[in-house]
Amino acid sequence: FEEELTEEQKKIFGYDLFQKDNLTFAPNLNIPTPENYTLGPGDELVVDLWGATQMYNRLEISPEGTIRPDNLSPIYVNGLSVKDAEKKIIDRLGQINAGLVSNPPSIFYQVSLGNVRTVNVSVVGEVNQPGNYSLSSLSTVFTSLYAAGGPTEKGTFRKVQLVRNGRLEAIIDLYDFLINGIQDNNLLIKSGDVIIVRPYQSRVELDGEVKRPGYYEVLEGESFSELLDFAGGFKNTAYKALVTARRNGLKEREVVDVNASDFDTFQPQDGDIFQITPILDRYRNRVQIDGAVYREGEYELTPGLTLKQLIEKADGLRGDVFMNRA
Repeated sequence: FEEELTEEQKKIFGYDLFQKDNLTFAPNLNIPTPENYTLGPGDELVVDLWGATQMYNRLEISPEGTIRPDNLSPIYVNGLSVKDAEKKIIDRLGQINAGLVSNPPSIFYQVSLGNVRTVNVSVVGEVNQPGNYSLSSLSTVFTSLYAAGGPTEKGTFRKVQLVRNGRLEAIIDLYDFLINGIQDNNLLIKSGDVIIVRPYQSRVELDGEVKRPGYYEVLEGESFSELLDFAGGFKNTAYKALVTARRNGLKEREVVDVNASDFDTFQPQDGDIFQITPILDRYRNRVQIDGAVYREGEYELTPGLTLKQLIEKADGLRGDVFMNRA
């Protein structure tokens, strides 16, 4: 995928995140059920009893949201966590298996999630392939974005919206994951969810002596220092005392100088281009000595340094030196 990206797309920080074959955000089905997982029609519960009585049932939740173990009336589990559903099921099974609720118990149990249901989610707005997607119920917002090809060149990476039941459920900042590895807002999706990627509001360019040059999206109130952190900071060859920004004014282009003392307060604006230049390729305090000395080369020019002292720094004169002049 990455080879097919245009030069412009490659410069957008995070754009290739959803373009890689080996980073699909596919859910891992071989893990314990997440605590915040909500049961729904199509999920399968495995009820296992052992001890004085043995029973192994795989029970699929009906469209009405119920399961029905043998010899019992339906048990409503829709919308419950696995832990809450387990308590409800065992309380009901205890009516015909007293060993489950006796003290000490003679029947032991385990309730776990078997096969998971499929949920339908809509991904709309500035994504490469908007549409409706059927995904595993253990899928997340990131999984859905990957299925839709990720945000386009115009899409926001900082304010992805998750709308549930007509209400804004969460705003996801993809930079949290890209820079800090944080997935706190990467919520599990539910059927009927809508993920909206609106156009970005403010994007700037960092060019020159930074570790990750490219386009970065900035939110209102973020400073140049935070922008610099997104780009991994200055290279060691960067001129750090002053950064020049080219900005779009109302009628014409402007140049803005940003001093190092203003990095924490200067707020980038949409369209800014920051040019970080290299330090000068010259030396402030260098002196060179060549010829009939033992150690030719460069030395520090210290206050009051004499020619004799410089020769001593170079380990003195060789035997074949011409002493009349230097």
